[in-house]
Amino acid sequence: LVGAPNQGRIRVSDANGNNSSVVATFPFTLGRMSMAIDYLSDRVYWNSGADIVSSDYNGASQSLILAGVGSVDVMEIDPLFGKIYFTSLDDLANGVTGGIYSANLNGTGVQPVIANGNANRNVTGITINPVAGHLYWSDRANSTIWQSTTLGTATTAYVSGVNDPAGLDYDIATNRLYFVE
Repeated sequence: LVGAPNQGRIRVSDANGNNSSVVATFPFTLGRMSMAIDYLSDRVYWNSGADIVSSDYNGASQSLILAGVGSVDVMEIDPLFGKIYFTSLDDLANGVTGGIYSANLNGTGVQPVIANGNANRNVTGITINPVAGHLYWSDRANSTIWQSTTLGTATTAYVSGVNDPAGLDYDIATNRLYFVE
């Protein structure tokens, strides 16, 4: 994401880093911006204020997926099962409590996966292994990367003692979890 005065933009470039173009623009809001790709449906998802929006790869067919879900910090797409996972900070004015949530990619079926309240303010990354049905998230306050099912059950400390864990990604081909420390 590239921010401009009062405007956020999602840009795309070719595999060589050339031919960069704007896919979508939206009102710039303070706070962290996040985006995720559904490579099976050729769609881009991003947060705009307290909303999650989607468009095709060219910025056309833009649609509001979820409205008023609070301050979205990070998100991940499960293209195999048609789900979006996202964190939402406490935003009681909108009736949302902090936690990790899932929804269908069309915005229906919003449900809490991990409801942590204020503790969720320390989540700086989420990723999934859709084949195994696992969700992973980083917890800065506890220096831990957690694992649960994508339904939020069977929560365990996956990696402990991580210094300020951040972004996560799971490589299905090698069965490895990558994270920033």
